[in-house]
Amino acid sequence: MFRLWSKLTGPFRDEKEMQKVMPEDAHLWPEEVQLDMADIEQLVAQNLLVEIPVEMARGFARSFTVVEAAKARRRWILHPLAFNIGSEKLIAEISDFVKFPKPEAIAQQTLSFPLAVCLDFAWFYGHFETSTGHYMALLKHNRCFAPTTVATGARQPPFFAQLLTQALVTKTLRTTGHGSGDAYIDNVRFLASNQEELARITRTFFALCRTMNITVNEKEEEVLRKIRTDWNGLQQYPFLGMIFDHKANTVQIGEKTSEKLRAAREKFEFSFRMTWREWQALFGLCVFASQVLHVPRSSRYWIYKFMRKKAYTCKDDEEVTLWSSAQDLWTNWLEELLAHPPRHITVDNEIPEAVLVSDASLTGFGAILFTPSEEFIVAGHWSPEQAKRHINLLELMAVRIAIGAFPLPPKFRIVVDNTSTVGQLRRGSSCKFRYNAQIAIIHRYLLEQGARITDVQYIRSEDNPADFWSRLATCGRSPKEGSLGRWWRRSPHYSVTPS
Repeated sequence: MFRLWSKLTGPFRDEKEMQKVMPEDAHLWPEEVQLDMADIEQLVAQNLLVEIPVEMARGFARSFTVVEAAKARRRWILHPLAFNIGSEKLIAEISDFVKFPKPEAIAQQTLSFPLAVCLDFAWFYGHFETSTGHYMALLKHNRCFAPTTVATGARQPPFFAQLLTQALVTKTLRTTGHGSGDAYIDNVRFLASNQEELARITRTFFALCRTMNITVNEKEEEVLRKIRTDWNGLQQYPFLGMIFDHKANTVQIGEKTSEKLRAAREKFEFSFRMTWREWQALFGLCVFASQVLHVPRSSRYWIYKFMRKKAYTCKDDEEVTLWSSAQDLWTNWLEELLAHPPRHITVDNEIPEAVLVSDASLTGFGAILFTPSEEFIVAGHWSPEQAKRHINLLELMAVRIAIGAFPLPPKFRIVVDNTSTVGQLRRGSSCKFRYNAQIAIIHRYLLEQGARITDVQYIRSEDNPADFWSRLATCGRSPKEGSLGRWWRRSPHYSVTPS
């Protein structure tokens, strides 16, 4: 027989197996990690699985286990083999979609859609086309078992829920031919330019849900009545912890989120000690609010480091004291989020007023700021000490030097040929101290000049015009061969359209 550990939702037959660490693709191991009938019977006894007739199931899964030796537990995971038949038809029609949009992507909506209606499904996975009400089932020795809950570590269920939600939104918009929409797991938001269009989109969505046997929390007739009568409610509304105001073109964090942040700030006045589960919840809430409001996170380095370090050693119910180096930082973070005004919703395809292209080599740096009327260039050599640093750090330093040297317009695009720099600038923070320090300086420069970065794009090294200036002393080319004018005409994707 085997034993169940206290934090386990699956079987563990042999304590010696604690020494084994299975790879992430453990489901490809057919014998060592597959659950046998003894495991399944134990899961049934624990009310984690329930036996059902085979003919009642639509989606099937392979069940396997993964040992987590450091945490003294074994996870059991259901890996779907096929999605429910009723859902595949809509999903097959999707050509492109965002699987898990970030909060700022949801808030970044074009201003040509002033009205919106928000909907959500009755529950997470409950209405996929299976008569059992379960999203998938395990087939073993001609017997069929369905999970009563999501197996620990299972990532496929929310992924499928996102697929299905996105499929419904995509199909709705393609059918109606107008409007815009967001899909986030089991929440949907449709936007339209007028009430008639929004009502037509809503009717189409509810009709598609009925064909899929999916129940929406809101009643169709009530939603349509609100569209006809509540003009203000369509322009000002909450959605996924955010409050949108299309009259003022702003978005801010919702009242529930604000209440949780205020409660945390009051708690910090007396103690910086909470359970690890509470720290994780608060951290996620602060990151979410920062993304919505576009509050830079580069100055929160010691908070991020605290979370990373404790994640490997702490149990969820363990009492943990916040590092003293992070206490003032987190208090200030809460105060900044609570005092931050609503953020103006910018158009996601807005044209920048300038383009900053930068590059770094092991010998020097170079950057060019293209504006509609003129070009600005900055270049220089690294000191012997600076030249020893990693090229990724040098690339970030080149951006920081350029932003500090150029007269920046209110909004501009950054183009670099280093994917690490692209990712860090888009995130607005880094897990490495030196990198994060550079990003913090960039944010300070932007604040001082009243400028902001519209987007960060990648360019190949051979196409980067700043490459010539970063290697000016060693490349052996003349300035004529590194002509910037030819690049400006050759690459309209990065050029600036005069307003």
